[in-house]
Amino acid sequence: MRGAKYCVSHNPDAADLKRLASQKGGRNRRIAKRATKPDRSIQVQTVADVQHLLFQTLAELRNGVIDAEIARTVGYLSGVAVRVAESVELESRVTQLEDQIEASFASLERLRAS
Repeated sequence: MRGAKYCVSHNPDAADLKRLASQKGGRNRRIAKRATKPDRSIQVQTVADVQHLLFQTLAELRNGVIDAEIARTVGYLSGVAVRVAESVELESRVTQLEDQIEASFASLERLRAS
């Protein structure tokens, strides 16, 4: 649009051209996101697995293999996975402590009874 008073985005006479450019950009972005296939070999079951996934995601992001939006999603879900793992571990530790306390009380009751 050489010689025009406005750029394509702001030129009222170029509304059709702006719409077509926007649609093409949206299609290209959608195709780029779909083109990257996830690595199904990564199993996320431990905090170490989450760490491995994050390092791999960082490398893929820096090498342009994946989109920043995908990397952000992986980062967010990794944080959720770590919090869940911590909760499960904490629940297990509390259960063990409760069992130990219960066993101690049972021992005391046996001692008192004898």
